[in-house]
Amino acid sequence: TEVVVEARWSEQEVIVTVSDDGPGFSPEIMDTLGDPYVTTRRTGGKGVGGEASGLGLGFFIAKTLLQRSGAQLSYLNQTLPKTGAIVRIVWPRAEFIGHVDLTPLQTRI
Repeated sequence: TEVVVEARWSEQEVIVTVSDDGPGFSPEIMDTLGDPYVTTRRTGGKGVGGEASGLGLGFFIAKTLLQRSGAQLSYLNQTLPKTGAIVRIVWPRAEFIGHVDLTPLQTRI
């Protein structure tokens, strides 16, 4: 029901964290999350035993593009009693120099 996107930066790094309050990542896919063709989607009962289906390329493509921009990704689940997934993206600040103005908006007006 809720997705939270947070952004922080320091002299060394830029961090974007995306979290939600859903069921989180399935433990069965944590080691392969971000690999091509890994998915948590279900077939809707059409497959044998409700096996995961679909290509699962969206997460792989996003991860690949972020890594090519110099980012490192990590993903985990919220700590109980909370539920949900957390994706953390970290870039070295040097990747942003000359590309993005990270000066707070108030000082640019």
